[in-house]
Amino acid sequence: MRVGFRPADVREAAAGVTGGACDAGQLRVAHLLAALRPSGAERMLQCSRQTWREYGIEPVVIGLSDEPHPFAPALRRAGYETMVVARNGRSLGGLGALCRTLADLKPDIVHVHNESMFPLVCALSRAMPGVRGVVRSIHNNYDYRGLLAPRRVLFSRITVALGVVSVAPGAEVADNEEHRYRHRPHVVENWVDITAFEADIRQRARAARTQLGLAPSDFAVVLLGNCEQAKGHALLLDALSAVQRPVVVLHIGGEERADHAERAQWDRVASRHRLVRLGRRGDTATLLAAADVLAMPSEHEGFPLTAAESFCAATPVIASRVPGLRLLGPLPWSEHQDGIAATSG
Repeated sequence: MRVGFRPADVREAAAGVTGGACDAGQLRVAHLLAALRPSGAERMLQCSRQTWREYGIEPVVIGLSDEPHPFAPALRRAGYETMVVARNGRSLGGLGALCRTLADLKPDIVHVHNESMFPLVCALSRAMPGVRGVVRSIHNNYDYRGLLAPRRVLFSRITVALGVVSVAPGAEVADNEEHRYRHRPHVVENWVDITAFEADIRQRARAARTQLGLAPSDFAVVLLGNCEQAKGHALLLDALSAVQRPVVVLHIGGEERADHAERAQWDRVASRHRLVRLGRRGDTATLLAAADVLAMPSEHEGFPLTAAESFCAATPVIASRVPGLRLLGPLPWSEHQDGIAATSG
């Protein structure tokens, strides 16, 4: 069971994309992403492979990037045909390699997940012989400024004219697209693999704390995400500088994009707090359950998948009050406050 995932709607949605009926066993979908990393889209694909098969959908994953693809083996183990095209997706060479890959795969639908490549790739996929439809996923609340904003409006209009179907992971992303870029995508709620949070999760969490060298009295904060500006790690580090009690920060994610300023901030708080660099991990559910709190200081999000997973692990969340995370405040259907929204500055 996956929270929020209703695959029974897939056939009806696919008929809308392709412009006709889609009989079981006849739908081949190529999911096009950039570098394959343990991010939201990749992890949701990982946990849903069997469900796609049950509904007669044969998905293929394509990673189009000249950067490393560390999550490709995990997708293959999950049962996906996974292809890595080690070229820059915005270069002529990358687009040519993609054309050849799609010609070999002969998909019915191309699902474009990457924001930076979507205009060219959507147009290219729509022109490919045999491709019956193109889907574009908008995974975040984008706030383009200056000339980038009208350019994105133009690109969205072009993709609509080409018959591309746009989808968003939640109502807030759809609202943002409509308000800023004059186009409202369909809402397809993202999902969480609740099978990762089975009855033994507490036992696994205790074992993880022991392996990490955490004492019962240690206060552990999970920070999940690669080091990049949009993840807002600077906000957490600013907050830690004012915290007197020692905190153990468990960072899950890549650090290759951390700039000098962020590394310097870590050094400044290291005298009082402890940073555990875990890198990219496949046991996120266990680590969330092992922590005392999840910190999400992002500048913006789409669907807060990590927060949803944290709630499944019964771990509270402290998040910045930004688009995509505002819903983590007091929950209107509960007397409990499971999430706290914090304002930067």
